[in-house]
Amino acid sequence: MKTIGNILKAMGILIVIISMGSFVQKNNDISKTKIKYKNVYIKYSVTNLNIRKEPNTVTEILKTLKPNDVVITYDTIVNGFLMILNTDSTQYGWASIKYLQSKPLSEKQLSINKGKEFLKYKIIKKQKITNSKMVYRILVEVDKIPSDDAMKRTATHIWKNGNKGWIEFTVFIYLPEMELNYSAYGMIEFNTHGITDFSTSESNFYGTKWKTKK
Repeated sequence: MKTIGNILKAMGILIVIISMGSFVQKNNDISKTKIKYKNVYIKYSVTNLNIRKEPNTVTEILKTLKPNDVVITYDTIVNGFLMILNTDSTQYGWASIKYLQSKPLSEKQLSINKGKEFLKYKIIKKQKITNSKMVYRILVEVDKIPSDDAMKRTATHIWKNGNKGWIEFTVFIYLPEMELNYSAYGMIEFNTHGITDFSTSESNFYGTKWKTKK
């Protein structure tokens, strides 16, 4: 059986004309590209979707797509994850196939999904407290103080993607400019069934731009 590497090598280089920058851009030239190779497809994300280093929910998150972001894919599927390619046809990562589709979402669908999105985030630290308790510290990319619901959705997304097995699981949420070694703005705690506690603390905004924002 050919390895994934051999398959990709045989594909050659995709003829894709796009500007330099991020490998995925919303509604950009990728969506207008005519694919020249068999088994290579353009797909659209239907929600905020993590691209991971390996085809599972526990490895490193390389990028988080937004609804209608465009990616180039190869039809290799492992554990329900579809291979995502760079624009030069090399392997970039993996994303859940159930959240990718061949056509972009309509304006109506985008509007419906808007209230279900989670915040774009970066995991700063994972800390195993005991054999039954795990803590994640995340930095969210926002330009205004996020709503309680948005923070809960984001933490729940993290919990559902590989962390349901912990008896106790906590997500601490930091905003840009906050000191990451100190107290967070948001705290969401879970047990094996879901959220058990949620709290925020504006007192931890001291020394940041958020102190004066409402």
